[in-house]
Amino acid sequence: FLYLTIKKLKLDIEIYQKNIFDEKNLTSGTIIVRAFKPLPVILELVQKNFKKYNNLVVFMGKNGKQLLADSIKKWEFEYKEKRSLTNKESFLMDIKNIKKK
Repeated sequence: FLYLTIKKLKLDIEIYQKNIFDEKNLTSGTIIVRAFKPLPVILELVQKNFKKYNNLVVFMGKNGKQLLADSIKKWEFEYKEKRSLTNKESFLMDIKNIKKK
C-alpha cells in the first residue's frame, strides 16, 4: 500500500522495513503513528530511539482520552488535538517536546 501510494503521488519518501524498537539515533521530520502501540509506549520509543524529530502525530481511538490522561502523569509534552473526520470517538494529536517527568 505505501509503495503504491508513494509512486502514484510521486512523493520523495523512503520506507524502511526494520524493527523500530531496535533502531537507534533516528532522525525524522514528522513521525506518524496509527494503530501501533499505546501512547506511553510510543512516547518512550520516540524519546529513546529518535535523536531528532519535529513532531509526532498520533491517531487516538476511543480510549485515547484515558491514555492521554495516564501519559500526562509521567510525561511532559506540548500537544494539539484535532477532531477525527471519520469517527466521533477518535482524535489526532500533534505532539512536540517530549520529556519524561
